[in-house]
Amino acid sequence: MKHIFIIIILAGFFAACDRLERPDRKSFAGAEAFCKTLQEMRYAENKFSDVSNELYGHTENLRRLYEVAPEEIAEDLLALYFIFSDTRDAESADILPIFQGLSDTKLAGQEGRVAVYAEQTCNIAYGDNRYKVDPAFEPGSLCPGWPQAGSPLTNNRFPYLLDTSSANYFSTILFSGPFGVKKDGLINIPVGGRATVKGLFPYAKYFGFHPNDMSTNNFPTLMDEMIDPDIGSYNPWREASRPGLDRRYTVHFVMDTPPKIVPSNTVYVGDQKNGGRNMATFLLLRVYGSDLPPLPPNSSGVSLPAITVYDKKGQQLAHYPACDPYPEGYVVSADGTLFPAFPLPDHRAQNQAGRFNLSGNFGIDVDLLSNGDVLYLSSFYGRDHGDVFAVRFKKPKTVNRVQNLPPWSPDLDLRMWTACTYNFWNGGANACVTDSDVATDNEGYLTMVISEKHLRPANAIAKQGVTWLDAGNFLDGQVSLRMLPKKAPFLERLKKDVAAQNFANPFVPQTAFCSQTVFEEGGFKACASQVKN
Repeated sequence: MKHIFIIIILAGFFAACDRLERPDRKSFAGAEAFCKTLQEMRYAENKFSDVSNELYGHTENLRRLYEVAPEEIAEDLLALYFIFSDTRDAESADILPIFQGLSDTKLAGQEGRVAVYAEQTCNIAYGDNRYKVDPAFEPGSLCPGWPQAGSPLTNNRFPYLLDTSSANYFSTILFSGPFGVKKDGLINIPVGGRATVKGLFPYAKYFGFHPNDMSTNNFPTLMDEMIDPDIGSYNPWREASRPGLDRRYTVHFVMDTPPKIVPSNTVYVGDQKNGGRNMATFLLLRVYGSDLPPLPPNSSGVSLPAITVYDKKGQQLAHYPACDPYPEGYVVSADGTLFPAFPLPDHRAQNQAGRFNLSGNFGIDVDLLSNGDVLYLSSFYGRDHGDVFAVRFKKPKTVNRVQNLPPWSPDLDLRMWTACTYNFWNGGANACVTDSDVATDNEGYLTMVISEKHLRPANAIAKQGVTWLDAGNFLDGQVSLRMLPKKAPFLERLKKDVAAQNFANPFVPQTAFCSQTVFEEGGFKACASQVKN
């Protein structure tokens, strides 16, 4: 994939992390010990489940399996253990080559061979164990200025946890190498120079420019409503359209140390978030809630913006024109990589089921190109807790043109939110919905029911004020809510109340597990009344 190729190029500028010593395999390792351990792990407690860095629990389970693994799958489990432990212990200086390994398609093969072995030898299978490695897939675009494109067709797998409800992504890399070194395929900018981006505001609920340093940590976002329009244009996130005005904007990314007062529409990207010169900026353009459907992939009714590079004196060095990434007739390739239903339980679903947390990026201390505008809320579920996982809270007011709630309305609680379900080891979105897709009852409350298809309650329908999300064919999983902008006072309060489990706030999600029959008989109230043994 193109972005992986670029990561490989840039990884040479990073110091390699110190790898852990190879764990010792037990003298009794083999098929019998492996099968017994795998069976026991489904019900065993994980000593790292309360550690904020969630990868401690996952690597602990991988280590336990490797120690008793037979020769046929020992190397696959060891490779998985190393990449997850490397990510767990990652610091800013070494995250880039680690992320290269974490997103490598070969992980699908490693997981797949272990899953197939467990099914054939141990008779343990929690879902569909088909897998496929598609190393040739490249999620590119036709636009030289924005060579990488993401959509529901691309990277919908581990470790990306994509929101496939309404999102399209585009990215480029601004490079400022040591001693003036340049790299083909990147936008080369000298120290003190800048990239000026000119475009049209897209037709969507949200968009933003998200620059990240070479350690994948966030710089300040240029979010839609923050961007001053060009003279003679208007910003559709600030006001209604006016006759004769266009939708144009201009923003700048400067490869230098920021001054005390940063001009509007500008981000300085010369220094890393945690110190040191920044040689590579991962610039992402995210668009959520497009007026167009998520498929086929699109750029929300406008071309991708033009990029012009200038040196410190203002002399133009390069120009990348505005571009349509998906012209009519263009066939978008799909990522063929497929991850199996890996038989290892998610320790979070075992020990934190039903609790919402505020953790992002697996709890590690690196941003990993995450969206700095989003408040992430996640909760976990699994077959061992019940057929149905139900979530209920009062539905916030979001942008809704039918209800005359534009982005600048003072009556909004927040701009928008989405909900998606995933299995950790698989990473693909089983189901995603936007706030506008979610039904409510007569009191303005929403209920989301998450279950496997064959366990969907008959009353999990919009007419009953219930929205159903597919849990996929897996042992366990997570539901992730993405709410934005997280700086909204409503979300700042919600964040505190979720952390405190203050259910007096009606917008704090309540959860319940129950059988399909119980939910069909009495909905969320009956489900919540079930006492877990």
